Order: sequence, then C-alpha cells, then structure tokens
Amino acid sequence: MRIFIAGGTSSIGKNLIHLLHKKYKITASYRNKNKIFKKKNLKWCTLDKIKNKKISSDILINCIVTHENSKKNDIYEYINSNVLVIQRLITLFKKNKFKLFLNLSTISVYEKSLSGVIYEKSKKNKNNILAITKIFGENIVKNSNINYLNLRLPSVIDFKKNNYNWIN
Repeated sequence: MRIFIAGGTSSIGKNLIHLLHKKYKITASYRNKNKIFKKKNLKWCTLDKIKNKKISSDILINCIVTHENSKKNDIYEYINSNVLVIQRLITLFKKNKFKLFLNLSTISVYEKSLSGVIYEKSKKNKNNILAITKIFGENIVKNSNINYLNLRLPSVIDFKKNNYNWIN
C-alpha cells in the first residue's frame, strides 16, 4: 500500500510517518523545507509542485490544520489550511484516483455537551474559528463525491509534553 500524507511535518503527520514508513511507501507534503527528515520509503514534495504530477498512492491522509496553538493562526491561515487546502487535496485525489481520503478533523466542531456525550447530529459549534473552518472543510469533503472518512480527534497525543494538549 502507498500512502500520501498531506502535512507530513505536522505533529500528527510526523508521527504517522514514523509509524508507517517501514511497512508502506509514503509520499508526504511539507510547507517548510527545514522541517523535513529522512526515512526509509519516504519521499517529500510540496503541494504546489504536485499539481501536474502523478502521485502513485492508495490513501490520502490530510493532516493539515491551523488551530489555536499554530504558530501562524490568523484568519487567512485558518481559511487556507482548514478549507482551501481541502479543495486542492480533493482535486489531487480525483486526478490520481486514490481509493480513500482520510480527513483528520476535530471534535471541537461540536458544542460542548452537558452530558459529555456527542452524537453526529449534536449541535455544531459556531463560536470558534477552528470549528467553523473545519465544518466547512468537512462539508467540502462530504459533497465531493469521493470515498472518504472524517476522523474527529478530541486532541493530539503530544510526545513533547507541551501544555496545550490535554492528552500527552
């Protein structure tokens, strides 16, 4: 199996590469060349440079996100990373005939529940820029007529012990 990881230098992207590179061929995208690293079965590219190239992968995993703790987290970054990049990835997905689009999203698309239980039909959070942009991104994926899975993560495991994650 071949996997394309969009956002390979993100926290989740790096961890996925470390977990998967021995068994699978990985192509990963980066925005900052200074953050790339070498691993067996790993090739790097930028999203801009692959527009017209054929990517030979079965699964596309979207790890690109702007959130409250991102170094750049102005409104432009939220819209670009959480909405516009999704459109570019779907175009890439269709052009290269991937089999599955795995979109990593956030549970914060929902309002907090008094019972602590959240359902698919729970009320959406419209008071948080992360939630709003992730909802838009999820809807773009949903309406794109592709094989996809949205994973709404409650948090990210932080192996560096940063204080901003409640799971570390």
